[in-house]
Amino acid sequence: NSTRLVLEWLAVLNRRCEIEVVRSQLEIDPNVWSLISNEISEIGLIQVTGVVIDFRLPVLRQFVYQSMSPSKRKEMHLWIGRWLEENISTQKAIEIRQTIAKHYLIAGESTLFLGSVEELLDIARDPMKLQLDTEILEFALEITDYHLSQSHKYQCMELLGNTYLKTNCYEQATEIFQKLLTDPGSRRYTKIGVLHMNIGKCLILRRKYEKANFH
Repeated sequence: NSTRLVLEWLAVLNRRCEIEVVRSQLEIDPNVWSLISNEISEIGLIQVTGVVIDFRLPVLRQFVYQSMSPSKRKEMHLWIGRWLEENISTQKAIEIRQTIAKHYLIAGESTLFLGSVEELLDIARDPMKLQLDTEILEFALEITDYHLSQSHKYQCMELLGNTYLKTNCYEQATEIFQKLLTDPGSRRYTKIGVLHMNIGKCLILRRKYEKANFH
């Protein structure tokens, strides 16, 4: 029913949202919305603050999300990803594009997901300073049915190495940087000196001082 649809849409969106946006996206008549808002208030899952609607507690949102079937969750993530893409704000383009990528990833839409990752890399003034989730970078490099361009592939690899380094995953960081260093195709897109420096840093932090001397 309409009440259930509102709850599911908000659960997948996973943030506060303007009531008018919810009504517009779900094509709910104003009169019907009045009934839905009353029912939602009685259930106690949702709170309305002015023109904004949200779950009262994160655990309530998680309860609704987990109660959805996997196919329904994918369908809703695809819906919201496309909606965000159509209404993207230039002021928060990088932040929203990353959110869009997550929605497409969960929806299982490889082509749309990688397209969002590539756009993220393209619109960033300095791609190496992007703060992308490890999950996004790992999946972008693992997907085989649609490939990143060469430049985007090497940018993702270096970003993933940097992310591993920042999160103290030194062994994984070393592996990524060494792959880049030994891949002739990466020379055009990476700086060898920076790779050596990062590998040396990782090895020192792993207390492999003799190996670090080679870098």
